[in-house]
Amino acid sequence: MGTVGVNLKVVNSKTNEVLLTQPYQGYYNEKSMGGYVGTWERVMNMALERMVNQVSTDPKFIKALQTI
Repeated sequence: MGTVGVNLKVVNSKTNEVLLTQPYQGYYNEKSMGGYVGTWERVMNMALERMVNQVSTDPKFIKALQTI
């Protein structure tokens, strides 16, 4: 099982106004032979991909970017 997380803050660089502060996490669980380097890399890559997808599709994040 892999978990990747970030606390993302969007700030207007001109006014220093914080437009969004939001935690995001991606999880992935794979049932296979553990201990192999390739397995751990794949699990963490999938968790990262899910987190990035969560960020990029969050309406609050998109709205914050549109106000800059």
